[in-house]
Amino acid sequence: MKGGWFYSVPSMILTGLLIAVAILALLFIAKPALAPDRGQDIRGCIARSWNLVMAGTGALLLHLGLIFNSLVATSSLRAVFTTSAGPMTSWTTLSALAPTFSGTSILCAALGVTLWVILVLSAFPTRQRAPIAVLP
Repeated sequence: MKGGWFYSVPSMILTGLLIAVAILALLFIAKPALAPDRGQDIRGCIARSWNLVMAGTGALLLHLGLIFNSLVATSSLRAVFTTSAGPMTSWTTLSALAPTFSGTSILCAALGVTLWVILVLSAFPTRQRAPIAVLP
């Protein structure tokens, strides 16, 4: 099994690109308001900024969940060698952290998906009470 840090380079480049695009998008959102209703424009900018931050954070949390899942696989490596005295088992020193890595992986992935679900649900308009005209 081949491995090495250089397999992470594409992920690091894409993560840096994600952060750069998010910062650039936040800068474009923060431009001065041109709408006549400044309050509504500010609320729109805040909503778009939060949506952008939630989408980016969700993506980073899902990626972090995959990293912790990879660490679970790394920490659970075991080998059995046969010797003249019998079988000898060897494992990595990270094996004690496998349950922690596994739980953290699930938590990060769940938080990332939760942020994306909140983002999708925020696209639906909320219901507002409308006054009903009562005829005399």
